[in-house]
Amino acid sequence: MNLQAVGNLQFPLGDQTVSQSLSCVPTYTAQSLGTIDIPSGTASGVAFQIPFGSVANAKGYYIKAGADVKLAWNGATGAPVPVASGGFHMAAMPGNVSGTALSSGVLVTVATADGLKTITYGIFGD
Repeated sequence: MNLQAVGNLQFPLGDQTVSQSLSCVPTYTAQSLGTIDIPSGTASGVAFQIPFGSVANAKGYYIKAGADVKLAWNGATGAPVPVASGGFHMAAMPGNVSGTALSSGVLVTVATADGLKTITYGIFGD
């Protein structure tokens, strides 16, 4: 199967509007889609594993945040990616970087949840 990751960015630059189209179409044989609920009262610093299911090597993903979280891949602890509530983070890659498979992910809360929060995710790969 093919994942079609397509985007179009537009932003002002001086008196012009600049457009940038982005596209990547990696193949995949497995996917994991779902939601992660963050219960009301969950403290800052709590980690939630992203279920990869049968995906051992992700080639594309999206994370749509319903809470402020930090996103880390493959057990990385050095520089997690912040994703603000209402925002998203996505990537599509035709292959691995330096032969390293993207094989696990975790979301870490950055504040106490003031009600039920939901993170929507999709992981695509082999």
